Amino acid sequence: MIERSIRGKFKALVYGLIDWISFDEKIVSIVDKLNQRFEEPIVKPVSRLHSHPGGYRREFGKRRLNIAEAYMIIAKSQSPDLYEARLNSLQTIIEQSLYAKTVAMPINTARMQIYLMKKAVESYGNRRKQMEYISDFGSVSFGNETVIRNFLKKHGLIEVPEEEKPLKQLSLGWDDHVRDSLSDGRKSPSQLMADAFIKGLSRITIVYNNLDEPRIISEALNAGEIMGVAVEIGIEFSVGKGKHKRRYLYIPPVFSKSKDFFNFLKENEAQLSEFREGMRANVLGRRKTIISMINQFNDLHLPRLNDGFSYESPCWFHMLREEELDKIVGYGQPSIEHLSELLYEKFKVVYHKRVLYLKALVISGEKKLRKHNYSKWEFDFVKNWYEETRHIYNNLNQDDLTAKYLVVGSAIEYDSVFSDEKPVFEMLRGLPGKIVFLNPLEMGLKNAIKHIVEHVDYLTNVELMNLKGCSSCNPNDILLLNKFLYNLNNLPESEMHEFLNQHEIDINHTKVAFACRSAFEKNIAPSCGSGATGRNSLIPGMGFIRSSRISQSVKKAVLSKHISLPQPIGTMILNRGKWPHDLYAKEDEDFETLVSLGATSSQSPIKVGDEEKNDLIELSKTWQYLNPNLKNLILFVSGFSITMYWMYYIQFNNFFNVALFFAILWMCITFFRNILVDLIASAGTDFKQWTAKNVNFSNAYQSLFWTGLSVPVLGLVKQNFDLLWIGEKGGFIFEGVKFLALSLANGIYIVSHNKLRSFDKNVIKINFFRSILSWPFATVFAPFFNGVGIPSIVQAKFWSDVVGGIIEGGAKFSQRFRLRKRDLNSIIPKLSSKERSDLNMAMLDILYIWARAPRGKTCLRLLLLNRPSLGERIWRSKNSAEENKLKTIRCKKDYDKLLSLFGAEGMVSNLTEFALKNYPVADAIKLTDLIASEAESLNEWLESLEKYFDKDLTIESLQNRTS
Repeated sequence: MIERSIRGKFKALVYGLIDWISFDEKIVSIVDKLNQRFEEPIVKPVSRLHSHPGGYRREFGKRRLNIAEAYMIIAKSQSPDLYEARLNSLQTIIEQSLYAKTVAMPINTARMQIYLMKKAVESYGNRRKQMEYISDFGSVSFGNETVIRNFLKKHGLIEVPEEEKPLKQLSLGWDDHVRDSLSDGRKSPSQLMADAFIKGLSRITIVYNNLDEPRIISEALNAGEIMGVAVEIGIEFSVGKGKHKRRYLYIPPVFSKSKDFFNFLKENEAQLSEFREGMRANVLGRRKTIISMINQFNDLHLPRLNDGFSYESPCWFHMLREEELDKIVGYGQPSIEHLSELLYEKFKVVYHKRVLYLKALVISGEKKLRKHNYSKWEFDFVKNWYEETRHIYNNLNQDDLTAKYLVVGSAIEYDSVFSDEKPVFEMLRGLPGKIVFLNPLEMGLKNAIKHIVEHVDYLTNVELMNLKGCSSCNPNDILLLNKFLYNLNNLPESEMHEFLNQHEIDINHTKVAFACRSAFEKNIAPSCGSGATGRNSLIPGMGFIRSSRISQSVKKAVLSKHISLPQPIGTMILNRGKWPHDLYAKEDEDFETLVSLGATSSQSPIKVGDEEKNDLIELSKTWQYLNPNLKNLILFVSGFSITMYWMYYIQFNNFFNVALFFAILWMCITFFRNILVDLIASAGTDFKQWTAKNVNFSNAYQSLFWTGLSVPVLGLVKQNFDLLWIGEKGGFIFEGVKFLALSLANGIYIVSHNKLRSFDKNVIKINFFRSILSWPFATVFAPFFNGVGIPSIVQAKFWSDVVGGIIEGGAKFSQRFRLRKRDLNSIIPKLSSKERSDLNMAMLDILYIWARAPRGKTCLRLLLLNRPSLGERIWRSKNSAEENKLKTIRCKKDYDKLLSLFGAEGMVSNLTEFALKNYPVADAIKLTDLIASEAESLNEWLESLEKYFDKDLTIESLQNRTS
């Protein structure tokens, strides 16, 4: 016991130290603000106007916090009254995420950022985990391809093709059956759509039990449009009596706009009126069933559960009440899922109190037993009671509670208003869309097959796989149902009769013959849905995808983290029921598999709170999340120590001052090269705009460490070269070959550590060739540097960094320029908007970019004057004369528009009034300062550009020339 206690204290000390030296104040501040917002009640937020993410919105706060706050609104609010706030928040999330510091992988970077911020919000209560996710968010924001792919692999997410298309046009993942908070689900439609975007789904079908809350359905369709995901609305209806009911889904055509969906309902109002009334009645029937289950629990189970406790005791298990259920249901329709969640939460609260109460009795009982005030029998009774109660609490499981206490009996199961399918099918038959037989195995395999044969003329789809429903099915029955659908769609009638006889399924031959002809002509397509409600972590969640649509870069990781459906079932679903070959004939490697993108997680024991603390910190992540300032110090000291060691002991034979000078010089060359590259890339030669915030100090200090390691590498190459050189050690040839060897060694070393640092392949190639390019400079200038006593390895280092600085600075400048160009090209067209608010926002965005954004002024100048940047001159293909003329027309129009807007009388007054009317005080202060200090300067700057335009040049003359 003593040894265990010492070990526990030592572990706590180590973890405490690791936690103390992790992260920086910026991460801590963001997490504190995030948790503060989480604890505040969700009220209808003030909706900010959606300015461009690259514009003045950046003045209003950190991107990470903006995304987190927006996700919190989506996750915490369920009320239909807040649907517009959720949609606004979703718009904020997608805009802020898509406009990260990348033009290489914008969609995948956005997906990763949303995922990490979602996890940060969900990790409320685990501050360490939140800070890890916030820190990871910063890592992925730069859009480094290797980093993004590593995160996708780590979290089991597919890679989406970067084709500048919405997800719905990419034919990636889908799910034919999911539920949101209006039915059985836990998540709002906006939250569901954020999850679909993260998973890379192109299409989902959201299932509802009625259509009487248009705001939620409108939210689902609009959220899909925002995230680029196609949304089908599935309308579920049941037919039959009691526990023998059959469930179906009517799915109208896909509508991208919510108004089109509701217009469809209005146009078919007469035809659907009886159907909708029946759905409403079924919802009321289901509520009666749930209320009966509550009464059954209160009458049958509560007396036994409360045995041993008095009514006044805090450990008393009070009756389940409708009001408690309605709080969980919110604005949806009550279901057994909701009741199960209520029961689980009540058990957690009551049994936690009982554990603490009985623990107190056991501890005091031990003392009484030692004093002989308690008998051994009495103590054992209390101790066993405590241990049993604690075991129940630790292992509480929603499914187990449902099975034990909420078994649905035929006496309380409601009857559907629809007693027979055919009238309902006839009602829906004249409408476009699909009719799906949901979870057929609920009625047993034989009955399901008979039912499909009976109604084959009406059905378009059969839900072959429902992960939630199939979790309680016999797997062999699923395979047999799949074989039946295969026979029905692909084989002659004789094969179907043989199958039915083999499994002793008696169906009229005439009906079988009709079913085979009908299915062969129109095809009964099997579908698959997760049935996801977001309530059970033991069942895989939303999403399926073809294995061939998973990119090779992440395929192995995705397949290792997700289940694949059995191959015959996957083949049938992927081919919509048609398969001309033997379903079981091919070898494994020839099959394309169907992969579930939903993950499962085992339920951890519920903690009482008195347990010994487990390992909350992964030791392997200590360095990854170390405080950046401490990490930079360690990197610098390590790199400098290695450099100093080589210079002192080997290069200069114990001459300390000389060794110190060259060690410092070596480090300074690398450090200042990184600093200057960042400053010039951000603000060019405008020294007034040089600020430390534009410098990536983390990258600079990492370079110091790696450049320290390069000293012994280059030193050993130089020593061995001198030993192996057989000619005269001097002259142009000697210097040329020597520096070629040093340049090659330096290039190979740079490639090695670039790979360790997860640099992109193109960057690695460039860094290798910059070392080679430095070779002629080092050779030519060697006589001079040799004359002043500078070692060869320092010369090689100097020229490598000079060439590298030019290349890297050009690359960073080009990246900044492309980012600014991307922003400006999407903002400038809004200057022609007829909406005054859109016009004002565009003006403020351009003003902000011109005045505050790195390279904003340069980029706007080049765009307006139709001049390519240096990078575009070198790398981009030249436009034809005709294209240049057309582009000049557009640029001149843009320039004239800007000049007229910012030169208008009262421009400052109008923009200031707009800011004061539409933004909170804190935001208005920043905006009015921007307008007051920069608007007139922008106007003067625009006027100064007029001299670069041909005075006789007009839009009309250019158009005449082009015509």
